[in-house]
Amino acid sequence: MYRHFILAILFSLLLPGFLNAAIPTSDNWDENAIFYCLHGWRQNTTSTIVSGVGFGGNPNGYLRSSSAPGNPFSVIGATNGDARYTGDYQAPNIRQVDVDLNLLSGSITRIYLRFRYLDASHNGWLYEITNRLPIGVWTNFQIPFDPNWSDVDAIAAGWVQEATSASFSETMQHVYTVEIRLYSTDVENTQLGIDNFTTIGGDPTHIYTPGRYNYYLPYFKSGNGDWIGLGLANLDLEESALLQVGVYDSNGDLQAIVNKTIVAYGQDAFAVATELNGSGWMQVNSHRPLSGLAFIGSWGMPLLMADLPFISELSSCLIFPHVAQDDTWDTTISICNPNNETVSIALKYVAKDGVEQVTQTYSISAFGSGEYPLSTVFSSNIPLAGRVVINSSNGIAAFALYSDKKNGGTYYAGINAEICE
Repeated sequence: MYRHFILAILFSLLLPGFLNAAIPTSDNWDENAIFYCLHGWRQNTTSTIVSGVGFGGNPNGYLRSSSAPGNPFSVIGATNGDARYTGDYQAPNIRQVDVDLNLLSGSITRIYLRFRYLDASHNGWLYEITNRLPIGVWTNFQIPFDPNWSDVDAIAAGWVQEATSASFSETMQHVYTVEIRLYSTDVENTQLGIDNFTTIGGDPTHIYTPGRYNYYLPYFKSGNGDWIGLGLANLDLEESALLQVGVYDSNGDLQAIVNKTIVAYGQDAFAVATELNGSGWMQVNSHRPLSGLAFIGSWGMPLLMADLPFISELSSCLIFPHVAQDDTWDTTISICNPNNETVSIALKYVAKDGVEQVTQTYSISAFGSGEYPLSTVFSSNIPLAGRVVINSSNGIAAFALYSDKKNGGTYYAGINAEICE
């Protein structure tokens, strides 16, 4: 009887489903880093060297990864298979990883967070943390996720499944290792600093994890009499919509975050980031499908208001079928780039007779935006009466605002760009 009991326990320990539960934990390498206390972190490839450094971190000690001398490889980084980082992420409800990264030297093409599935014979799931990192500067990254996600939800949030790996949900029940993985074309000279690696668990309402639905609003202004607000409707008849509004400035830096919950088939309206004094664009992410628009306005006299509908589909070819720039009218085009790389754009003015008149080219940084008054973009062609076509190197969203304010008028209207056929 006792023997059978022991055998049953041993057998259960060999089953994939019988794993420990990971715990919310962290490493900062501040204590005894110079004595190579790596806290379980090790090389992620045989050509990688991982070491502790006692100073220069964020703050104090940090973990450094580099290629072995004379044996460069396209991948460096660090991985950890300790019990506190492995096993089941669902039971303790671990929903976010925070990490500070510093490109000490060299260059990168991509840096990923990677969760590997079950054992050494499997791969896992990757999330691209960034593809750009300044040299010598510590940068904090927060990667939220839901360990219960379906593959569709995980992919929509930016995760990529590797070959020979299980579903996202199953992987998060059987995490084999957690890893920071850097790809470079210059790994022989590339060194990466890693600090303050933290897994966070708790109430899911306190940590927002991205949903599969994204909506783009290429215009944001607040302060100096300008304001903007959202009116949103949850289209799901049965489930509440968790959503997050992110406000970005023209350089691509996140300026404000607004979290909301809208009950099933419910609606909400609210002002956005009234404390800011700046411009840029907004992105709305939701777990359930939404219908919505923004109202934009000015408290100056006369009081003005216009609407900005949601854009749910990005395109590299957009058209404004009507523009007007003359003694009465102003047309200003706003464009946002919700991609993690710089895009090149070309604004082409086509006159009423169908003849292409002039093209101007620009670039917009990752997650940045641009504002293009036609009075300056096509100044030599004024008056303008025709259309504007936009071509870009990646999918963007665009909005045009028309007004006759310069002559004391009261007209203020906007339209989204249409996708070119």
